Amino acid sequence: ADRTTLLNAIEATLTQAGAAPSTSLAKIARALGSGSASTAASAASSGSKRGIPAGSAAAVIATLAHQHAVLVAADPAVRSGQPGAVRRMLPAVRRLRNILDVYAHVVGADTAHGIVIDLTALSAVLTDVRRAERRQRRLRRALAAVPPLTALPPGEQVEAARHRLTEAAETDRRAAQARLVDLLTTRQYYGLLDDLDRLLTAPPAPRRPSSKAVRTALRAGAARLRDSVAALDTDGAPAAAVVAQRLRHAADAAVGPDAAAGATKPYRRLAAAARRAERALDSAVEPHDLIDWLDDRAGRQPVDGGDPDTSRVPLALLTGVLIGQLAGRAECADAHHRADAAALTDAVHRCRAHARKI
Repeated sequence: ADRTTLLNAIEATLTQAGAAPSTSLAKIARALGSGSASTAASAASSGSKRGIPAGSAAAVIATLAHQHAVLVAADPAVRSGQPGAVRRMLPAVRRLRNILDVYAHVVGADTAHGIVIDLTALSAVLTDVRRAERRQRRLRRALAAVPPLTALPPGEQVEAARHRLTEAAETDRRAAQARLVDLLTTRQYYGLLDDLDRLLTAPPAPRRPSSKAVRTALRAGAARLRDSVAALDTDGAPAAAVVAQRLRHAADAAVGPDAAAGATKPYRRLAAAARRAERALDSAVEPHDLIDWLDDRAGRQPVDGGDPDTSRVPLALLTGVLIGQLAGRAECADAHHRADAAALTDAVHRCRAHARKI
C-alpha cells in the first residue's frame, strides 16, 4: 500500500508538470514494485489481441511481452530475497533468452543478439542462486537420512560436522544471492530492461513472411536437437537438455498467449515432445552437484578455530557416508538415463516429425 501511494504521488506530480505516460514500466516502479504504474506493464504483457495466428511474429512478440511482464513483476521480490522469487524469475529469463535466440531473424538479429548476451549473464547468476537453494534442500534431506552408524564419532563431534555443512551451504546461498542483487543494480541490467522495452514497443518488421521464418526456425531447432543427442554421452547431457529446452520454449512462443486452440496443435505437440526429451536428458545429471560440493567441503580446513585433525575426522566420515548414499542415487540416475535411451530417441523423432508438419 505504501509503495502504491508513493507511485501515485509521483505520477500525479509528473502529470501536473506536463509529463506523458510511458509505454514501458519505469525503473523506479521495477525497484519498488509496480502500483499505479502497472498499467504500462499490463499493456506490455497483454500487447497481443485476441485471435493472433499461431506461428506468426505477432504471437512470438506477444509471448515475449508476457515473459517480460513476469520478469518485471518478480524483480522487487528477488531484490529483497523473498522465498520463491528466484524460482519465478529464472524461467522467465530463460524463456526470453531462448525465444530471442531461436527467433533472432524474426524479431531482428542485431537487436536480439545483444539482449541474448545480457539475458545469458542474468540467467547464469540466477541459476547459481537456484542451484544453491536446491543444494541446501538436498543436503537437509541427506543429513536427515544418515543412520546412526557406529563408524561415526558420537555426540558433539558429529553434530559439529552436521552444523558445519549446514552453515557452509547457507553461506554459499547468501553469497550467490548477494551477487544477484549486485547485478540487478548495474547499468547492464537496466540497459537490458530498456532494450526489451524498445523491442516490445516497436518490434522491427520481419524481412520475410513471419510464418515461414518461424517454421524454418523450429525445424532448425529440431535438427539441432537431433544432432546434440546423436553425439551424446552422460557428461554432455546438460548441454543437450538446454537444446531441448530451447526448442520447447520456441514452440510454446509460436502458440502465443491468445491463439485459437485448433491452430496450435502442431506447436503444442512439438513442445510436448521437446519436453519429453528434456526430462530424459535431465535425469542423468541431477544427483552429481551435491556430491561434488561435499567432496570439496571435506578437503577444506576447519574455519571455527578447532584443531584441524580433530575437526576433520568426523567431517570426513560424515561426508563419506553422505557421498556413498548420493553415489548410489547417481548410479541409479545414470542407469535410468541409459535405460531411457529408447524414450529419448522416440522423443527426438517426434520433434522432427512435428516440426515437419508445421
